[in-house]
Amino acid sequence: MHCVIKNEAFTLPINREKVKSIVVIGKLANDVLCDWYSGSPPYKITPLEGIQKKAGKEATVVYFQDSELKEALKAAENADLVITFGGNHPTGDAGWAKVARPSYGKESVDRKTIESGR
Repeated sequence: MHCVIKNEAFTLPINREKVKSIVVIGKLANDVLCDWYSGSPPYKITPLEGIQKKAGKEATVVYFQDSELKEALKAAENADLVITFGGNHPTGDAGWAKVARPSYGKESVDRKTIESGR
């Protein structure tokens, strides 16, 4: 996962005394994206879970999926902090039938499965 941050207003580091409401927007906030080289992590923590844990009882965290954009924007107007997650899944939802040949780093995937298009 990549992160792009513009800290023009010196929002970071987050002042925990001032931030009491956090709005998190985007379905990728509640997902752990494992790329082709990620292996099997011993545990998984979504960005949303990490934000909720770090906020604790000191701040309210409200989460909106991509489909709830109208509600998310309304909540964001009154939030102390808004964190958005956007982008695409590493596989681009291509499915095996569309995996490029050669597999460009995906050699650990069973070649017969790729060739069969399953």
